[in-house]
Amino acid sequence: MIAIKITFPSGRWHATAWGTHVNEGVPEWPPCPWRLLRALLAAWFWKDRRDEAVLRSLLDKLASVAPDYLLPEATAAHTRHYMPVVEGKKETKTKIFDTFVHVSDGDALWIRWNVDLTPDEADLLARLLTNFSYIGRAESLVEATLVSIAELPLRDFTEWTRPAEVSSMTDGESVRLLAPQMPSAYTEWLASQEAAGGGGKKTKGRKKATALPENVFEALQLDTADWKKDGWNMPPGSRWIDYIRPRDCFKIAPVSRPRIRISSRKAPTVARFAIVAKVPPGITQSLSLAERFHQALCAKLKGTSSPALTGLDATGNPLTGNQHAYFLPECDLHGYITHVTVHAPCGFSPEDSRALSKLRSVWAIEGRGAEIDIVLLSTGQPEDFKFASPYFRPARFWRSLTPFVPVRHPKATRTGIPKIDPENGLQKGSPEHDCLRLFSLVAPDHPKPKVRLLGSRIRYGLRDIPCLDFQRQRRNGGGTRGDHRGYALELEFDEPTTIPFGLGYGAHFGLGLFVPVPEDRLSR
Repeated sequence: MIAIKITFPSGRWHATAWGTHVNEGVPEWPPCPWRLLRALLAAWFWKDRRDEAVLRSLLDKLASVAPDYLLPEATAAHTRHYMPVVEGKKETKTKIFDTFVHVSDGDALWIRWNVDLTPDEADLLARLLTNFSYIGRAESLVEATLVSIAELPLRDFTEWTRPAEVSSMTDGESVRLLAPQMPSAYTEWLASQEAAGGGGKKTKGRKKATALPENVFEALQLDTADWKKDGWNMPPGSRWIDYIRPRDCFKIAPVSRPRIRISSRKAPTVARFAIVAKVPPGITQSLSLAERFHQALCAKLKGTSSPALTGLDATGNPLTGNQHAYFLPECDLHGYITHVTVHAPCGFSPEDSRALSKLRSVWAIEGRGAEIDIVLLSTGQPEDFKFASPYFRPARFWRSLTPFVPVRHPKATRTGIPKIDPENGLQKGSPEHDCLRLFSLVAPDHPKPKVRLLGSRIRYGLRDIPCLDFQRQRRNGGGTRGDHRGYALELEFDEPTTIPFGLGYGAHFGLGLFVPVPEDRLSR
Protein backbone atom coordinates (compact mmCIF):
# COMPACT_ATOMS: atom_id res chain seq x y z
CA MET A 1 0.00 0.00 0.00
CA ILE A 2 1.21 3.51 -0.82
CA ALA A 3 0.15 6.93 0.44
CA ILE A 4 0.34 10.33 -1.27
CA LYS A 5 0.05 13.72 0.41
CA ILE A 6 -1.06 16.72 -1.65
CA THR A 7 -1.06 20.29 -0.31
CA PHE A 8 -2.32 23.43 -2.03
CA PRO A 9 0.04 26.42 -1.54
CA SER A 10 -2.43 28.90 -3.06
CA GLY A 11 -5.31 27.42 -1.06
CA ARG A 12 -7.34 26.72 -4.22
CA TRP A 13 -8.01 23.80 -6.53
CA HIS A 14 -9.43 24.65 -9.99
CA ALA A 15 -10.84 21.77 -12.02
CA THR A 16 -14.18 21.17 -13.72
CA ALA A 17 -15.77 17.78 -13.10
CA TRP A 18 -15.67 15.40 -16.06
CA GLY A 19 -18.96 15.30 -17.93
CA THR A 20 -20.02 18.83 -16.94
CA HIS A 21 -19.72 22.21 -18.67
CA VAL A 22 -17.52 24.86 -17.11
CA ASN A 23 -20.53 27.16 -16.61
CA GLU A 24 -22.40 24.52 -14.63
CA GLY A 25 -20.12 25.43 -11.75
CA VAL A 26 -19.40 21.85 -10.64
CA PRO A 27 -15.88 21.43 -9.23
CA GLU A 28 -14.19 18.04 -9.32
CA TRP A 29 -13.55 16.95 -5.76
CA PRO A 30 -11.58 14.89 -5.02
CA PRO A 31 -9.27 14.79 -8.08
CA CYS A 32 -10.30 11.81 -10.17
CA PRO A 33 -7.86 8.90 -10.78
CA TRP A 34 -7.85 9.62 -14.52
CA ARG A 35 -6.57 13.15 -13.89
CA LEU A 36 -3.94 11.95 -11.40
CA LEU A 37 -2.50 9.33 -13.76
CA ARG A 38 -2.41 11.78 -16.67
CA ALA A 39 -0.54 14.22 -14.38
CA LEU A 40 2.03 11.50 -13.62
CA LEU A 41 2.42 10.81 -17.30
CA ALA A 42 2.86 14.53 -18.08
CA ALA A 43 5.50 14.88 -15.35
CA TRP A 44 7.37 11.93 -16.84
CA PHE A 45 7.32 13.41 -20.36
CA TRP A 46 8.50 16.84 -19.19
CA LYS A 47 10.86 16.10 -16.32
CA ASP A 48 11.92 12.44 -16.14
CA ARG A 49 11.76 10.79 -19.55
CA ARG A 50 13.50 7.52 -18.74
CA ASP A 51 12.62 4.02 -17.49
CA GLU A 52 9.52 3.77 -19.70
CA ALA A 53 9.06 0.09 -18.83
CA VAL A 54 8.94 0.98 -15.14
CA LEU A 55 6.43 3.78 -15.86
CA ARG A 56 4.16 1.44 -17.83
CA SER A 57 4.20 -1.09 -15.00
CA LEU A 58 3.52 1.64 -12.44
CA LEU A 59 0.54 3.08 -14.33
CA ASP A 60 -0.93 -0.40 -14.93
CA LYS A 61 -0.84 -1.12 -11.19
CA LEU A 62 -2.40 2.23 -10.28
CA ALA A 63 -5.09 1.82 -12.96
CA SER A 64 -6.06 -1.61 -11.66
CA VAL A 65 -7.12 -0.33 -8.21
CA ALA A 66 -9.41 2.54 -7.26
CA PRO A 67 -7.74 4.81 -4.66
CA ASP A 68 -9.22 6.07 -1.37
CA TYR A 69 -9.24 9.73 -0.35
CA LEU A 70 -9.21 11.59 2.95
CA LEU A 71 -10.55 15.06 2.19
CA PRO A 72 -9.45 18.24 3.97
CA GLU A 73 -11.90 20.89 5.13
CA ALA A 74 -12.90 22.84 2.04
CA THR A 75 -15.48 25.21 0.58
CA ALA A 76 -16.72 25.49 -3.01
CA ALA A 77 -16.85 28.98 -4.53
CA HIS A 78 -16.66 30.68 -7.88
CA THR A 79 -15.91 33.96 -9.65
CA ARG A 80 -17.53 35.31 -12.80
CA HIS A 81 -15.83 37.17 -15.59
CA TYR A 82 -16.16 37.83 -19.29
CA MET A 83 -13.75 36.19 -21.72
CA PRO A 84 -13.25 37.77 -25.15
CA VAL A 85 -13.87 35.45 -28.11
CA VAL A 86 -12.34 36.70 -31.37
CA GLU A 87 -13.67 35.31 -34.66
CA GLY A 88 -12.08 37.20 -37.52
CA LYS A 89 -12.91 40.87 -37.12
CA LYS A 90 -15.76 40.12 -34.76
CA GLU A 91 -15.20 40.04 -31.01
CA THR A 92 -17.75 38.85 -28.47
CA LYS A 93 -17.55 38.44 -24.74
CA THR A 94 -18.66 35.21 -23.10
CA LYS A 95 -19.51 35.00 -19.43
CA ILE A 96 -17.37 32.37 -17.69
CA PHE A 97 -17.77 30.75 -14.28
CA ASP A 98 -14.45 30.04 -12.60
CA THR A 99 -15.39 27.42 -10.01
CA PHE A 100 -12.84 26.32 -7.45
CA VAL A 101 -12.43 24.52 -4.15
CA HIS A 102 -10.93 26.58 -1.34
CA VAL A 103 -8.89 24.34 0.94
CA SER A 104 -8.36 25.25 4.58
CA ASP A 105 -4.92 26.63 5.31
CA GLY A 106 -2.52 23.91 6.46
CA ASP A 107 -4.77 21.00 5.48
CA ALA A 108 -3.78 18.30 2.98
CA LEU A 109 -5.47 15.81 0.69
CA TRP A 110 -4.42 12.23 1.47
CA ILE A 111 -4.64 9.47 -1.15
CA ARG A 112 -4.23 5.79 -0.34
CA TRP A 113 -3.62 3.18 -3.06
CA ASN A 114 -3.79 -0.48 -2.14
CA VAL A 115 -0.98 -1.61 -4.46
CA ASP A 116 2.47 -3.06 -3.90
CA LEU A 117 5.26 -1.36 -5.84
CA THR A 118 8.75 -2.52 -6.60
CA PRO A 119 11.62 -0.32 -5.37
CA ASP A 120 12.10 1.04 -8.91
CA GLU A 121 8.41 1.87 -9.27
CA ALA A 122 8.29 3.55 -5.85
CA ASP A 123 11.39 5.57 -6.65
CA LEU A 124 9.95 6.70 -10.00
CA LEU A 125 6.61 7.62 -8.39
CA ALA A 126 8.37 9.69 -5.73
CA ARG A 127 10.34 11.57 -8.41
CA LEU A 128 7.27 12.26 -10.51
CA LEU A 129 5.28 13.56 -7.55
CA THR A 130 8.02 16.01 -6.59
CA ASN A 131 7.89 17.34 -10.16
CA PHE A 132 4.21 18.22 -9.86
CA SER A 133 3.62 21.98 -10.08
CA TYR A 134 -0.14 21.90 -10.66
CA ILE A 135 -2.99 19.48 -11.26
CA GLY A 136 -6.09 20.55 -13.14
CA ARG A 137 -5.83 24.12 -14.39
CA ALA A 138 -2.52 25.94 -14.26
CA GLU A 139 -3.56 28.08 -11.27
CA SER A 140 -4.11 24.93 -9.14
CA LEU A 141 -0.67 24.89 -7.55
CA VAL A 142 0.12 21.71 -5.62
CA GLU A 143 2.93 20.05 -3.73
CA ALA A 144 2.77 16.26 -3.84
CA THR A 145 4.92 13.78 -1.95
CA LEU A 146 5.03 10.02 -1.50
CA VAL A 147 4.78 9.29 2.23
CA SER A 148 4.83 6.19 4.36
CA ILE A 149 1.63 4.56 5.56
CA ALA A 150 2.58 5.47 9.11
CA GLU A 151 2.18 9.16 8.27
CA LEU A 152 -1.49 8.81 7.35
CA PRO A 153 -3.89 10.49 9.80
CA LEU A 154 -5.34 7.92 12.19
CA ARG A 155 -8.99 7.95 11.17
CA ASP A 156 -11.31 5.02 10.68
CA PHE A 157 -12.53 3.96 7.26
CA THR A 158 -15.90 5.68 7.71
CA GLU A 159 -14.23 9.08 7.13
CA TRP A 160 -12.49 8.05 3.92
CA THR A 161 -13.98 8.75 0.48
CA ARG A 162 -14.06 5.29 -1.09
CA PRO A 163 -15.82 3.48 -3.97
CA ALA A 164 -19.50 2.90 -3.21
CA GLU A 165 -19.22 -0.91 -3.11
CA VAL A 166 -16.68 -0.85 -0.26
CA SER A 167 -17.57 2.42 1.49
CA SER A 168 -18.80 2.27 5.08
CA MET A 169 -19.67 5.98 5.32
CA THR A 170 -23.12 6.40 6.87
CA ASP A 171 -23.85 10.03 6.04
CA GLY A 172 -22.39 10.55 2.60
CA GLU A 173 -23.29 11.53 -0.94
CA SER A 174 -22.49 9.87 -4.24
CA VAL A 175 -20.03 11.47 -6.65
CA ARG A 176 -18.90 10.03 -9.97
CA LEU A 177 -15.17 10.10 -10.77
CA LEU A 178 -13.45 9.22 -14.01
CA ALA A 179 -10.83 6.47 -13.75
CA PRO A 180 -8.78 4.40 -16.19
CA GLN A 181 -10.01 0.93 -16.99
CA MET A 182 -8.17 -2.00 -15.52
CA PRO A 183 -5.61 -3.24 -18.10
CA SER A 184 -7.30 -6.67 -18.43
CA ALA A 185 -10.75 -5.10 -18.86
CA TYR A 186 -9.44 -2.69 -21.47
CA THR A 187 -7.90 -5.55 -23.48
CA GLU A 188 -11.28 -7.33 -23.54
CA TRP A 189 -13.12 -4.11 -24.46
CA LEU A 190 -10.67 -3.37 -27.27
CA ALA A 191 -11.10 -6.87 -28.70
CA SER A 192 -14.89 -6.51 -28.66
CA GLN A 193 -14.65 -3.14 -30.44
CA GLU A 194 -12.44 -4.57 -33.17
CA ALA A 195 -14.69 -7.60 -33.59
CA ALA A 196 -17.68 -5.32 -34.03
CA GLY A 197 -15.79 -3.12 -36.49
CA GLY A 198 -15.60 -0.14 -34.13
CA GLY A 199 -11.85 -0.02 -33.76
CA GLY A 200 -11.96 3.32 -35.48
CA LYS A 201 -15.29 5.03 -35.00
CA LYS A 202 -16.79 6.65 -38.10
CA THR A 203 -18.73 9.86 -37.61
CA LYS A 204 -21.38 11.19 -39.95
CA GLY A 205 -19.93 13.02 -42.90
CA ARG A 206 -16.35 12.31 -41.85
CA LYS A 207 -13.79 9.74 -42.76
CA LYS A 208 -12.90 6.89 -40.44
CA ALA A 209 -11.18 8.00 -37.25
CA THR A 210 -7.78 6.88 -36.08
CA ALA A 211 -7.36 3.47 -34.47
CA LEU A 212 -7.99 3.01 -30.78
CA PRO A 213 -4.99 2.96 -28.43
CA GLU A 214 -3.59 -0.50 -27.83
CA ASN A 215 -3.36 -0.24 -24.05
CA VAL A 216 -4.15 1.99 -21.07
CA PHE A 217 -0.72 3.62 -21.25
CA GLU A 218 -1.50 4.93 -24.74
CA ALA A 219 -5.11 5.74 -23.84
CA LEU A 220 -3.91 8.11 -21.12
CA GLN A 221 -1.98 10.06 -23.75
CA LEU A 222 -5.00 10.80 -25.98
CA ASP A 223 -5.76 14.49 -26.44
CA THR A 224 -9.27 15.49 -25.45
CA ALA A 225 -9.88 17.23 -28.79
CA ASP A 226 -8.96 14.06 -30.70
CA TRP A 227 -11.35 11.64 -29.02
CA LYS A 228 -14.14 14.21 -29.11
CA LYS A 229 -13.52 14.69 -32.83
CA ASP A 230 -13.78 10.94 -33.28
CA GLY A 231 -17.25 10.98 -31.71
CA TRP A 232 -16.52 9.49 -28.28
CA ASN A 233 -18.49 10.86 -25.31
CA MET A 234 -15.73 9.88 -22.87
CA PRO A 235 -12.05 9.04 -23.26
CA PRO A 236 -11.40 5.53 -24.62
CA GLY A 237 -9.89 3.42 -21.87
CA SER A 238 -11.78 5.22 -19.09
CA ARG A 239 -14.63 4.19 -16.78
CA TRP A 240 -16.87 5.79 -14.19
CA ILE A 241 -16.53 4.89 -10.52
CA ASP A 242 -19.15 5.92 -7.97
CA TYR A 243 -17.56 7.20 -4.77
CA ILE A 244 -19.18 8.09 -1.46
CA ARG A 245 -17.80 11.33 -0.03
CA PRO A 246 -18.90 13.27 3.10
CA ARG A 247 -22.14 15.13 2.55
CA ASP A 248 -20.70 18.23 4.21
CA CYS A 249 -17.38 18.19 2.35
CA PHE A 250 -18.10 21.78 1.23
CA LYS A 251 -19.51 23.04 4.49
CA ILE A 252 -19.18 26.72 5.29
CA ALA A 253 -18.35 27.10 8.96
CA PRO A 254 -19.02 30.50 10.56
CA VAL A 255 -15.89 32.29 11.64
CA SER A 256 -16.17 34.56 14.63
CA ARG A 257 -14.13 37.72 14.84
CA PRO A 258 -11.01 36.98 16.85
CA ARG A 259 -10.74 38.68 20.17
CA ILE A 260 -8.43 41.63 20.34
CA ARG A 261 -5.63 40.76 22.68
CA ILE A 262 -4.05 43.59 24.56
CA SER A 263 -0.35 42.86 24.55
CA SER A 264 2.15 44.04 27.07
CA ARG A 265 3.84 46.14 24.40
CA LYS A 266 3.16 49.84 24.17
CA ALA A 267 0.25 50.91 22.00
CA PRO A 268 1.33 52.29 18.59
CA THR A 269 1.49 56.06 18.39
CA VAL A 270 2.37 56.47 14.69
CA ALA A 271 0.57 55.36 11.51
CA ARG A 272 2.07 56.13 8.11
CA PHE A 273 0.02 56.22 4.89
CA ALA A 274 1.04 56.45 1.25
CA ILE A 275 -0.93 58.69 -1.14
CA VAL A 276 -1.88 57.25 -4.55
CA ALA A 277 -3.53 59.63 -7.00
CA LYS A 278 -3.34 60.52 -10.68
CA VAL A 279 -2.85 64.14 -9.62
CA PRO A 280 -1.34 64.16 -6.12
CA PRO A 281 -2.42 67.03 -3.88
CA GLY A 282 0.10 69.79 -3.37
CA ILE A 283 1.62 70.73 -0.04
CA THR A 284 -0.47 73.91 -0.20
CA GLN A 285 -3.55 71.70 0.37
CA SER A 286 -2.22 70.21 3.60
CA LEU A 287 -4.97 71.71 5.74
CA SER A 288 -7.92 70.39 3.75
CA LEU A 289 -6.27 67.01 3.14
CA ALA A 290 -5.67 66.57 6.88
CA GLU A 291 -9.31 67.49 7.56
CA ARG A 292 -10.49 64.91 5.02
CA PHE A 293 -8.26 62.30 6.67
CA HIS A 294 -9.77 63.19 10.01
CA GLN A 295 -13.36 63.01 8.74
CA ALA A 296 -12.76 59.66 7.01
CA LEU A 297 -11.20 58.13 10.14
CA CYS A 298 -14.02 59.38 12.36
CA ALA A 299 -16.51 57.78 9.94
CA LYS A 300 -14.69 54.45 10.31
CA LEU A 301 -15.11 54.62 14.11
CA LYS A 302 -18.91 54.28 13.69
CA GLY A 303 -19.75 55.96 16.97
CA THR A 304 -16.93 54.45 19.02
CA SER A 305 -15.28 56.91 21.38
CA SER A 306 -11.71 57.66 20.34
CA PRO A 307 -9.91 60.46 22.17
CA ALA A 308 -6.76 59.88 20.09
CA LEU A 309 -8.47 60.46 16.72
CA THR A 310 -11.31 62.83 17.60
CA GLY A 311 -9.62 64.99 20.25
CA LEU A 312 -12.72 64.62 22.45
CA ASP A 313 -13.25 62.73 25.67
CA ALA A 314 -16.11 60.30 26.34
CA THR A 315 -18.46 63.19 27.19
CA GLY A 316 -17.66 65.08 23.98
CA ASN A 317 -15.52 67.79 25.55
CA PRO A 318 -12.22 68.86 23.93
CA LEU A 319 -9.09 67.30 25.37
CA THR A 320 -6.27 69.29 26.88
CA GLY A 321 -2.57 68.60 26.64
CA ASN A 322 -2.31 68.16 22.83
CA GLN A 323 -1.90 64.40 23.09
CA HIS A 324 -4.39 63.54 20.34
CA ALA A 325 -3.59 62.94 16.67
CA TYR A 326 -1.50 65.24 14.50
CA PHE A 327 -1.87 64.80 10.74
CA LEU A 328 1.57 65.34 9.19
CA PRO A 329 1.74 65.51 5.37
CA GLU A 330 5.05 64.80 3.61
CA CYS A 331 5.91 65.97 0.11
CA ASP A 332 8.52 65.39 -2.57
CA LEU A 333 10.93 67.99 -3.95
CA HIS A 334 8.24 69.27 -6.32
CA GLY A 335 5.80 69.94 -3.51
CA TYR A 336 3.39 67.04 -4.13
CA ILE A 337 2.17 65.17 -1.05
CA THR A 338 3.36 61.55 -1.09
CA HIS A 339 2.64 60.42 2.48
CA VAL A 340 0.58 61.38 5.49
CA THR A 341 1.79 60.38 8.95
CA VAL A 342 -0.66 60.35 11.86
CA HIS A 343 1.02 60.83 15.24
CA ALA A 344 -0.97 60.53 18.47
CA PRO A 345 1.32 60.81 21.54
CA CYS A 346 -1.40 59.25 23.73
CA GLY A 347 -1.35 56.07 21.61
CA PHE A 348 -3.91 54.31 19.42
CA SER A 349 -6.44 51.97 21.01
CA PRO A 350 -7.37 48.66 19.30
CA GLU A 351 -10.48 50.38 17.91
CA ASP A 352 -8.30 53.19 16.56
CA SER A 353 -5.98 50.69 14.90
CA ARG A 354 -8.96 48.97 13.30
CA ALA A 355 -10.22 52.28 11.91
CA LEU A 356 -6.76 53.12 10.57
CA SER A 357 -6.55 49.77 8.80
CA LYS A 358 -9.97 50.27 7.16
CA LEU A 359 -9.11 53.64 5.63
CA ARG A 360 -8.81 53.21 1.85
CA SER A 361 -9.51 56.60 0.30
CA VAL A 362 -10.52 60.21 0.87
CA TRP A 363 -12.33 62.48 -1.54
CA ALA A 364 -10.21 64.78 -3.66
CA ILE A 365 -10.48 68.55 -3.50
CA GLU A 366 -12.03 68.55 -6.99
CA GLY A 367 -15.16 66.98 -5.52
CA ARG A 368 -16.55 63.80 -4.10
CA GLY A 369 -16.61 62.17 -7.50
CA ALA A 370 -12.81 61.99 -7.43
CA GLU A 371 -10.94 60.08 -4.75
CA ILE A 372 -7.41 59.83 -3.43
CA ASP A 373 -6.39 56.26 -2.70
CA ILE A 374 -4.63 55.61 0.59
CA VAL A 375 -2.43 52.69 1.65
CA LEU A 376 -1.55 52.06 5.29
CA LEU A 377 2.15 51.23 5.28
CA SER A 378 2.81 50.50 8.95
CA THR A 379 2.15 51.49 12.54
CA GLY A 380 4.56 51.66 15.45
CA GLN A 381 6.57 53.90 17.72
CA PRO A 382 8.35 57.14 16.70
CA GLU A 383 11.77 55.48 16.73
CA ASP A 384 10.54 52.99 14.10
CA PHE A 385 10.12 55.80 11.56
CA LYS A 386 13.29 57.83 11.95
CA PHE A 387 14.52 56.72 8.52
CA ALA A 388 11.12 56.85 6.81
CA SER A 389 9.54 60.10 7.98
CA PRO A 390 11.37 63.43 8.35
CA TYR A 391 9.36 64.34 11.46
CA PHE A 392 11.09 61.60 13.48
CA ARG A 393 14.61 62.31 12.22
CA PRO A 394 16.69 64.10 14.88
CA ALA A 395 18.27 67.36 13.76
CA ARG A 396 19.45 70.68 15.20
CA PHE A 397 17.87 72.92 12.57
CA TRP A 398 14.25 72.83 11.45
CA ARG A 399 12.47 74.99 8.89
CA SER A 400 8.82 75.53 8.07
CA LEU A 401 7.23 73.10 5.61
CA THR A 402 3.81 74.72 6.03
CA PRO A 403 3.14 78.26 7.31
CA PHE A 404 3.03 79.00 11.00
CA VAL A 405 -0.20 80.90 11.69
CA PRO A 406 0.00 82.69 15.08
CA VAL A 407 -2.90 82.53 17.51
CA ARG A 408 -2.05 85.92 19.07
CA HIS A 409 -1.45 89.43 17.80
CA PRO A 410 1.78 91.35 18.39
CA LYS A 411 1.58 93.46 21.58
CA ALA A 412 2.53 97.12 21.71
CA THR A 413 2.00 100.10 24.02
CA ARG A 414 -0.46 102.89 23.24
CA THR A 415 2.37 104.81 21.71
CA GLY A 416 3.22 101.93 19.36
CA ILE A 417 6.30 100.72 21.15
CA PRO A 418 6.56 96.86 20.99
CA LYS A 419 6.18 95.04 24.29
CA ILE A 420 9.29 92.92 24.81
CA ASP A 421 9.44 89.65 26.74
CA PRO A 422 12.46 90.01 29.05
CA GLU A 423 13.11 86.24 29.05
CA ASN A 424 13.94 86.01 25.34
CA GLY A 425 13.99 89.54 23.99
CA LEU A 426 11.14 88.92 21.53
CA GLN A 427 8.09 91.09 21.01
CA LYS A 428 5.12 89.59 22.77
CA GLY A 429 2.63 88.11 20.32
CA SER A 430 5.06 88.22 17.39
CA PRO A 431 5.31 85.08 15.22
CA GLU A 432 8.63 84.13 16.83
CA HIS A 433 7.37 84.74 20.36
CA ASP A 434 4.08 82.93 19.79
CA CYS A 435 5.90 79.94 18.26
CA LEU A 436 8.26 79.72 21.24
CA ARG A 437 5.36 80.03 23.70
CA LEU A 438 3.35 77.32 21.99
CA PHE A 439 6.39 75.05 21.73
CA SER A 440 6.81 75.24 25.52
CA LEU A 441 3.14 74.32 26.01
CA VAL A 442 3.03 71.44 23.51
CA ALA A 443 6.44 69.92 24.33
CA PRO A 444 7.42 71.00 27.84
CA ASP A 445 10.06 68.24 28.03
CA HIS A 446 11.79 69.31 24.81
CA PRO A 447 14.77 71.68 24.91
CA LYS A 448 13.77 75.23 24.02
CA PRO A 449 14.83 76.39 20.53
CA LYS A 450 15.94 79.69 19.14
CA VAL A 451 13.33 81.01 16.73
CA ARG A 452 14.11 83.12 13.66
CA LEU A 453 11.70 84.66 11.19
CA LEU A 454 12.56 83.75 7.58
CA GLY A 455 9.83 85.76 5.89
CA SER A 456 6.56 84.96 4.15
CA ARG A 457 7.73 82.30 1.65
CA ILE A 458 8.22 78.56 2.17
CA ARG A 459 11.36 77.26 0.47
CA TYR A 460 11.50 73.46 0.24
CA GLY A 461 13.10 71.27 -2.39
CA LEU A 462 12.58 72.87 -5.79
CA ARG A 463 9.69 75.04 -4.67
CA ASP A 464 9.50 78.59 -3.38
CA ILE A 465 5.88 79.08 -2.32
CA PRO A 466 4.32 82.21 -0.84
CA CYS A 467 2.58 81.52 2.47
CA LEU A 468 -0.55 83.17 1.04
CA ASP A 469 -0.82 80.27 -1.46
CA PHE A 470 -1.44 77.79 1.38
CA GLN A 471 -4.88 77.00 2.71
CA ARG A 472 -5.03 78.73 6.10
CA GLN A 473 -8.71 78.54 7.06
CA ARG A 474 -10.37 75.35 8.29
CA ARG A 475 -13.71 74.44 6.76
CA ASN A 476 -14.86 72.72 9.95
CA GLY A 477 -14.03 73.02 13.59
CA GLY A 478 -12.94 75.95 15.67
CA GLY A 479 -9.61 77.41 16.64
CA THR A 480 -8.42 80.97 17.02
CA ARG A 481 -5.80 82.77 15.01
CA GLY A 482 -4.25 86.17 15.29
CA ASP A 483 -2.74 86.84 11.87
CA HIS A 484 -4.12 84.96 8.87
CA ARG A 485 -1.07 85.54 6.65
CA GLY A 486 1.27 82.81 7.90
CA TYR A 487 5.06 82.88 8.31
CA ALA A 488 8.15 80.82 7.60
CA LEU A 489 10.31 80.18 10.67
CA GLU A 490 13.54 78.44 11.55
CA LEU A 491 14.15 76.63 14.85
CA GLU A 492 17.64 75.99 16.19
CA PHE A 493 18.37 73.54 19.04
CA ASP A 494 21.54 72.93 20.96
CA GLU A 495 21.16 69.17 20.49
CA PRO A 496 19.45 67.13 17.73
CA THR A 497 15.75 66.58 18.44
CA THR A 498 12.51 65.70 16.65
CA ILE A 499 9.34 67.75 16.04
CA PRO A 500 6.53 65.29 15.19
CA PHE A 501 3.81 67.90 15.77
CA GLY A 502 2.58 71.23 14.47
CA LEU A 503 2.41 74.64 16.09
CA GLY A 504 -0.08 77.47 15.91
CA TYR A 505 -3.49 77.57 14.27
CA GLY A 506 -4.42 74.28 12.55
CA ALA A 507 -1.45 72.53 14.17
CA HIS A 508 -3.25 69.17 14.27
CA PHE A 509 -4.27 69.52 10.60
CA GLY A 510 -1.07 70.15 8.70
CA LEU A 511 -0.21 73.76 9.49
CA GLY A 512 2.81 74.93 11.43
CA LEU A 513 4.93 71.91 10.46
CA PHE A 514 8.73 71.85 10.42
CA VAL A 515 11.20 69.56 8.65
CA PRO A 516 14.89 69.02 9.42
CA VAL A 517 17.50 70.91 7.43
CA PRO A 518 21.11 69.71 7.06
CA GLU A 519 23.53 72.23 8.46
CA ASP A 520 25.39 72.47 5.15
CA ARG A 521 22.23 73.80 3.48
CA LEU A 522 21.41 76.54 6.00
CA SER A 523 22.72 79.28 3.75
CA ARG A 524 20.27 78.38 0.96
